[in-house]
Amino acid sequence: MRGLLLALCAGCASYRLLPLPAEPGPMPVRYEKTRLFFHSVEQDGALARVFAGPSAVLATVARPQSGVFASTDGGASWAFSPAPAFDAVLFSPRAIYVIAEGRVLHSDDDGSSFQGAPTDDPIEALALGPEGILYAVGRGRLHVSPDGGRTFRTLAPRIPVKDFRRGGLGARAGGLARDEARERPLGSPRRRRVPLARRRRVLRSQRADA
Repeated sequence: MRGLLLALCAGCASYRLLPLPAEPGPMPVRYEKTRLFFHSVEQDGALARVFAGPSAVLATVARPQSGVFASTDGGASWAFSPAPAFDAVLFSPRAIYVIAEGRVLHSDDDGSSFQGAPTDDPIEALALGPEGILYAVGRGRLHVSPDGGRTFRTLAPRIPVKDFRRGGLGARAGGLARDEARERPLGSPRRRRVPLARRRRVLRSQRADA
């Protein structure tokens, strides 16, 4: 039993990401690996994506664990925090907003840490509105957060339904027809429909006179 526990523990390892180098040039992702009582520094980590905004630069890590390095001084120093893989990043004057695995994360400390807020749908896009209101779209529905991404509520916008009886495209036998009232120039009198029987009498009278 003791041998089995030792074998299982030998396969477990913990990682601690080391700061990225500050000098220009290659940026190896270095990390400290701990397994039981053994420690080693590895350099085979991998960056995934880089996002830059007015206040911070974010470099996401794909290996050995998912997370993000954040720098607020142009890369002179970096802070690491665990986080899922980023799909999109939106920088605002007040915060940084992220879409990660369908969730919305926000950071109020220039990327040093991220917190998430639940939504009813997986989020696909973000937009910042007036007064810092955050809008998110997922599965065709609109979600709004007035408190910087901490909470969301789902909006149900009312889509106006066109009244075909009052103009526009209407259904008729044999296909679609356009209402003449919409095509008539503004201010012109409405043409009165002449009954078919009366038109036939007028045509016969005109032929007889000719």
